[in-house]
Amino acid sequence: MATTFMFYHYTPTLVGAIIFIVTFLLITLYHSIQLFRCRAWFFTPVVFGGIFEITAYACRLVSNYEPQALVPYLIASIFALVAPSLFAATIYMTLCRIMHLLDAPQHSLIDVNNLTKVFVLGDVFSFLIQTTGAGLQAGKTINLHHLGRILILLALVLQVIIFSLFLVVAIMFHTRLLKWPTRQARSSLPWQRHMQALYIASALILMRNLMRIAEYAQGFNGYINRHEALTYVFDAVPMFCAMAFLVAVDAPTLLSQARDREDFRIMVELQTRETKARQGVGSE
Repeated sequence: MATTFMFYHYTPTLVGAIIFIVTFLLITLYHSIQLFRCRAWFFTPVVFGGIFEITAYACRLVSNYEPQALVPYLIASIFALVAPSLFAATIYMTLCRIMHLLDAPQHSLIDVNNLTKVFVLGDVFSFLIQTTGAGLQAGKTINLHHLGRILILLALVLQVIIFSLFLVVAIMFHTRLLKWPTRQARSSLPWQRHMQALYIASALILMRNLMRIAEYAQGFNGYINRHEALTYVFDAVPMFCAMAFLVAVDAPTLLSQARDREDFRIMVELQTRETKARQGVGSE
């Protein structure tokens, strides 16, 4: 006979849930306004990640009143678990924008046209495994919870490996660009500020994932699972800070600068074609 499983060792805090519902709501609204105002569509995953975080802590608020209700526990577990993958996707795409903006794709270890695809596909695979594992953990039996924990642990390890490889690519790109700067890199573009913001946001996501690995390695009766404060300190706070540092990336400025450069390039190409056409007509 299967043993009945209890979802929490504690009653989830009401105050903590409310604080992070409000903070994630405010910063998600800011990202949403910037997204639509400037058509910075590559920041869409951040907005969805913020919505996931809001939903997760709203469900923890519900669990304050019904700590053993299945649906709020399941939604909170899945959404809080996978939201950082969405933040990571925007970080990948932002680095690609920076590479194009600086005309420096040759400094990337991975072909810039495939960089986002490679890392996002890896994260999607990890995302699906984590979701499956979180679903199994809602089975209300020790055996299913254990199987779900193993799947989530493997997915988190995979995610850390993928993210670490991405950081190697970003650091090598940065190092090569400083050694062999392009004309755009020597201009007034604040690209180093963008890179620093990406590094900090990446470090926060990596730290959060390492904490989650420790949590699932310890198991349900481990120290982290028994102390709710650690979930807020090493998950909620770092993810809010990651979203805040992505504000510092200033995607609208980055995108508008890229558009200005693209418009200028197109204008030069058109003028060149017109000049050649006139020269051709004159020679005839």
